[in-house]
Amino acid sequence: MIEIITALHPEAEGVIRRLSLKTEKTAFPFHSFRSEDGSIRLTISGTGKAVAAAAVGCILGRYEREELSTVQLVNYGSCALYQSSSTRNESESTGQTKNEELYLVNKLTDLDSGATYYPDLLVRLNLPEAEIITGSRVLGENPEKNTKQGLDEDSDDRRQMANLAASDGSRQMASLAAVTGRQSEFVSNREILPSVTLYDMEAAGIYEAARLFLGPHQLHFLKGVTDQGIDANGRIDVAAFRDRMETYADMALPYIQRLADTSRQQGRFPHEQEAALEEKISTALHASVTMQLQIRQLVRYAALAGFDVEKIFEQCMATHDGSCRDRREGKLLLEQLRIVIAGD
Repeated sequence: MIEIITALHPEAEGVIRRLSLKTEKTAFPFHSFRSEDGSIRLTISGTGKAVAAAAVGCILGRYEREELSTVQLVNYGSCALYQSSSTRNESESTGQTKNEELYLVNKLTDLDSGATYYPDLLVRLNLPEAEIITGSRVLGENPEKNTKQGLDEDSDDRRQMANLAASDGSRQMASLAAVTGRQSEFVSNREILPSVTLYDMEAAGIYEAARLFLGPHQLHFLKGVTDQGIDANGRIDVAAFRDRMETYADMALPYIQRLADTSRQQGRFPHEQEAALEEKISTALHASVTMQLQIRQLVRYAALAGFDVEKIFEQCMATHDGSCRDRREGKLLLEQLRIVIAGD
């Protein structure tokens, strides 16, 4: 099952139409749309971390524990773009935003707590990658003129920015934010951030809620750049926003379809066969309870990535003369298996 979460209906329109999703009636306070075969559902959460996290709880709380292994959750939507001052100047002169792309998020940071999260990227399909910062306020294009709707200048917010910068090793940015006492320094000195850093108001909240139900290999974040923050008048061009999201829907569709295909394959994979494979590996490696949990995660992880985990396991065993004498060797073999399947 593919569960897609978007914050706003205009973000979802292109995906709903392309996947022929129909309105689903539920008892929950969120609009949802579902495919005819029931394999894909899209839910509109509303804006902000709290409502996005609530939507995740409603969606994933419907599943029995054993059903969650076949669920893939996708947060698809718009975001703002942090960028260097040179790129910003270019966009101001041309009237266009550089890096108008749909990005696959490889790192999430909660601006309020400073917590960072790393989803496992098993499906890429040539999408560019980026980090994203999730905040509780709309990102202002010019905070000096827009402090109420942008990032405010109060001391608590300044400390959050400074702490976030320090945790990322950006001491120069932390110093600027703390010494000047203005959030605008965080925005105007974007060249200190990684080459592509995005900003939204839902992603980290979705991850924080979803990780109670799913593993990092089941969480996917596709974010399309639609603006660089609100302008000095607090507005975003709605028509341009819709056009941009239509383009991103075409770019997101292959990714979503790939997940749907994999999920269907997992659904056809008998639970008994999956359990038998996990038992086979656990017995061969003299696995402890902790190792057994790691083996279960790897088997599911490999299925999503399209790997033949049984064949890989046999190849790993062959490097040890086809046998494992004790748990110590089992841990070494499990680590070897993990590296082959999941990478370092």
